[in-house]
Parts: sequence; structure tokens; C-alpha cells
Amino acid sequence: MAPRMRKRSRSLSERERAIRQRLKSDFAHYASHCLKIRTKAGAVEPFVLNAAQRHIDRELARQLAESGRVRALILKGRQQGCSTYVEGRTLLLICGAAGAAGAVMWKLLELLGYVR
Repeated sequence: MAPRMRKRSRSLSERERAIRQRLKSDFAHYASHCLKIRTKAGAVEPFVLNAAQRHIDRELARQLAESGRVRALILKGRQQGCSTYVEGRTLLLICGAAGAAGAVMWKLLELLGYVR
């Protein structure tokens, strides 16, 4: 059974509501302000979207605006950051919804030996 959420002790100000809304609706902003990644050199830095990730983000936003939902299959090249993008996007979605769960299937496929 999931733990119960605490009730807020105070309501949010207009400024706080605007900040929260932008974090929920603008993934690039959320990623650069709330997520950190470990670079190949080992440094921990803010997650700033690269060109491939920005392209995916634009296309998914367009699809959401047009249809009200997102369904995407990303056939990706190596080292473009697509998995990192999907993991960050999934984290944003599951952190904002009570009782939600998410998974990145690529890891399962790797464990089963389908990808290397």
C-alpha cells in the first residue's frame, strides 16, 4: 500500500504556482533547473538538452498539443542522449502524479540481450 500524502500546511502564492506550472509544462526548464547528469568525464552538471534532445522534445510537445497524448517510438543512434531524455521526462511525469509508476524499457531489453 502506498504511503499517504501529507496535506499542505499553507497554500501556494501566485509566484510559487507560476514556478510550479512552468516546471511541469516546460521540460527543458525543468531539466536544467532540477536534474543533474554525470558527464563522461565524471563531473556532475545540470541536464541541459542537446540538439537531438531538443528535437525530440519539440516533436513530443507538438504531438501532445495536437492529439492530447504522446505516443512515440524512438529509433536512436548511440550517444545522442535519447535514453537520458526519456528517463528525465519519465521522472517528471511520475513525480507529478500520485501513485504513478514509470519504466524505461531499453534497460529491460539490454538485460535480455536484445541490445548492446
